[in-house]
Amino acid sequence: MTHRVLRLTSWLALALSGIAALAAVAVLVVGGLAYAGKATYPVRVDLGPLRATSDLSLPVTASGPVCQKGDTGAPNQPEGCFRFYLHDEASSGDAASSGIHTQDGSVRPTSASLRGEVALTSVGGGSRYALLSAIDLSFSLALVSVGFFLVRRLLAAAADPALSPTHVARPLRGIGWLLVAGPFALWAWTGLTKDLYDYDVVVLGAGPTMVPDEMPQLDLLPVAVGALLLVVAGVLRRSAGAGPEGPAPSADPQAGPPSSGAGAGPEGPAPSADPQAGPPSSEAPNEATSTSRPSEMSSATWSR
Repeated sequence: MTHRVLRLTSWLALALSGIAALAAVAVLVVGGLAYAGKATYPVRVDLGPLRATSDLSLPVTASGPVCQKGDTGAPNQPEGCFRFYLHDEASSGDAASSGIHTQDGSVRPTSASLRGEVALTSVGGGSRYALLSAIDLSFSLALVSVGFFLVRRLLAAAADPALSPTHVARPLRGIGWLLVAGPFALWAWTGLTKDLYDYDVVVLGAGPTMVPDEMPQLDLLPVAVGALLLVVAGVLRRSAGAGPEGPAPSADPQAGPPSSGAGAGPEGPAPSADPQAGPPSSEAPNEATSTSRPSEMSSATWSR
């Protein structure tokens, strides 16, 4: 039962990988059409009960101090600060009735930093910003597609009755590298393309205002999870004895020590002499014997 559930889940992960890949291609096509002036954002596509949406936005940030005192009845309100007040429950009613608000709580805000997005609408002209935004989104969807595919391989390996730690370690290692390298790739791409959008932003007003968030965000949590998966994959490979060069052959514990006789050569040790055997026969002397000991050869020939 467990193997069947894992197998079905692996096919579901494969389907999600294909959907993410198709979405990446669709987003890239829409961005190209918007760059050519043949499509406008936001894009809405209805597929029966389903609806596909592609929006265009600009990341922005706002930061500034928080006002320490304000009067709702005064004509001139303080500028250059956020009108955000924290009151204790006992003094909240008094501030509401008098219209004068001060930071009198046990904890008091001093500054604020806000991040968000501004929704954009294209009007039909060629937009480089739309194309680059589409490339960013399609790149992210491609990484998601690869991640689902690796999950599918991991589940398929776990569903195999002949489960091996090495088979599980391979896709697990791929997922780990994807989580480690993916955030750095997105961060580098955002940093390289932020100067290609061809837009100037003008901010008016004396109070806290929004400005484009040009600092790309690097999320280190996926990197830490990926590093942990790499460690687990390494432990599995080591437990299975699968190293880069394979496991080293183990010595036979019942085999004796190698022979250290003088007759050992490239083809193995020479056979030991039998103490009960007689002297070696000289019926077929070799060339070295006949050359080095001529007197013994002549004696053997005379005896015959």
